[in-house]
Amino acid sequence: MEVKDIKVRGTNFRFVCEGWSNSRACGHRVVLLENGNEMADVKIRYYNRTWENYVFQTTMLKAVRELQEWREKRIIEDYKYSHDVSRLTKEKKEELIKADDYLKTYKLLEKRISRPCFK
Repeated sequence: MEVKDIKVRGTNFRFVCEGWSNSRACGHRVVLLENGNEMADVKIRYYNRTWENYVFQTTMLKAVRELQEWREKRIIEDYKYSHDVSRLTKEKKEELIKADDYLKTYKLLEKRISRPCFK
């Protein structure tokens, strides 16, 4: 097990990473914590060798992207509920997503993880 900590815009992110293997495949599992709260739990199974810049990079990126997708859906659903509408235009969705501070933080986190060297 490996733990990787990143601080982005005052938010502490912790990735708890595990690897596994058997005779047919290997894989990685990552639990993503944001300020101590579990936000994502992802698992990737590899059948062949994977090429990552560092161990667990692909699974960490998947966890962050799932968190981003969840947040985008939440923003849209909350807006629809609070304004009693059933549909939003593409422009309105983009406006809501662009203005969200959490998503800005998640994008910066994704950018940091995408770097060739984990720091």
